[in-house]
Amino acid sequence: MSSEVEPSKDPEEPKLERKRTLKQKINDYWQIGLKVIELLLCIVCLLFVYDAVKISGLGSSHMNHVGIMFTSYSGFLMINILLIINRFYGERMPYKSAAIYALLGSALFMITGILLIVCRTFLMKHYGYSSEMSLMTNLTVSLFFAFVNCMVFAADSVYTFKRMDDF
Repeated sequence: MSSEVEPSKDPEEPKLERKRTLKQKINDYWQIGLKVIELLLCIVCLLFVYDAVKISGLGSSHMNHVGIMFTSYSGFLMINILLIINRFYGERMPYKSAAIYALLGSALFMITGILLIVCRTFLMKHYGYSSEMSLMTNLTVSLFFAFVNCMVFAADSVYTFKRMDDF
């Protein structure tokens, strides 16, 4: 009886695959794109702040600031790498958890940016213009990218919660 209702399926019949448009691909992979951008911004921030903190001695005078900076940078670097790897293995994170994670990342990078402003003004006040001006430039670049990453995390949080897409 079932053979009369269902047409016979030939296993050798070729499957028709539809080509996906760019908009469909963006809708499928926007979260991975944002995580990769967050990851790259974490790397840039870490690279620029490392020498400035090491050479200027901020680690001894503002250890609590430096601890929060490096924890934010390296922590979200590792977490984003793990999230991307888990996504490629097919593991999914609920959208509420992903949105809260991104919101926490935004808050921590905002705090880190504020602490970088404090450290930069401390160095400018005590050391002024010296031969180590490249350290101020490195702190400024790290500060800028910390705020950019804060905005990327905030956008990630809003879009994830708005679209209700599991990561």
